[in-house]
Amino acid sequence: MVPAFVDSGPRRAAFAAAATAPPQRAEALPASSLNLPADLLDGGEVILFAIKPSPWFVLLEPLKWIVTALLVLALMPHLCPPSMLGLSQLVWMQFVLLGLGVRMLVTLMRWGSRFYVLTNRRVMTVRGVRRPSVWSCPLVRVRNTRLSATADEHLARLATIEFVPDQDPPDIRHWTHVAHPADVHAEIRKAISRALD
Repeated sequence: MVPAFVDSGPRRAAFAAAATAPPQRAEALPASSLNLPADLLDGGEVILFAIKPSPWFVLLEPLKWIVTALLVLALMPHLCPPSMLGLSQLVWMQFVLLGLGVRMLVTLMRWGSRFYVLTNRRVMTVRGVRRPSVWSCPLVRVRNTRLSATADEHLARLATIEFVPDQDPPDIRHWTHVAHPADVHAEIRKAISRALD
């Protein structure tokens, strides 16, 4: 079955302005360098490219937490009494900043352990700090790919690539906060076409 690709339309030109293409040639990377299980790749399977989400992931992924923390800090002097539960406003502000710092640290660890991998046979997402978990789908089973961007991704010139496998119901997966998304998406489509041939 030939996958029906959805073109990104006018968004493609906007993203392509600052794009640099991923590697054009197949490059065999050792699985150990990606925190991949040693037996993950099949015989003859080659990693075409392995990318990480953009570093903007560290700010965009916990964006709601950041906005909430800033609002709480801004409104705290107006809404809270000078001493609440025996603690001063300054101590409460420190608790809010500590909570935000812990959340940002967790996000940074998640970013450091996440990889988007395209091989000559499969598309994969590897994530997990202590125990990497792997989602993979054979290229010949990818029914559709879509390129989309949320408002914050659009401002950072990022996008999300969506994979719709050929199954019912489809287990739709995403590569989020991808830098140079038009070029990455084009390479994925080329790899799928080669796999089908």
